Amino acid sequence: MDKNEMIWERMRSYLPEDLKDFVLDTFSDCFSYSIPRPWDHVVAELLIIMEKRSRLVEKEFKVRQVKNKFGGLRFYVDITDGDDYVYGAIAMAEVECFKICPHCGSYNKTRLRTGRYNTKCTECE
Repeated sequence: MDKNEMIWERMRSYLPEDLKDFVLDTFSDCFSYSIPRPWDHVVAELLIIMEKRSRLVEKEFKVRQVKNKFGGLRFYVDITDGDDYVYGAIAMAEVECFKICPHCGSYNKTRLRTGRYNTKCTECE
């Protein structure tokens, strides 16, 4: 299974089937998708926003990398001619993932830094 198909398999429980082609195309140049599974639903919501925006303003989005850095989501995307709306949605998704434990998926629990790149909620610690 190639990387795009793996990403779609992780997203498919959160997205309608008619977004499959959009997801595969948007992630076609992505070289890394390495986030904890509890954050997948946040990325799926972001993809819904991006798909609607791409139809509305006829822009193309190419996701380059999605990763966990310093305990939070980092979502890197190329956008033709930029788009502050989508950049704002990405910023909100990054903030939202700081509230979700990357291990158990609990929401808005106190998170502890357990290393340079890892965090856990107080229940997981």
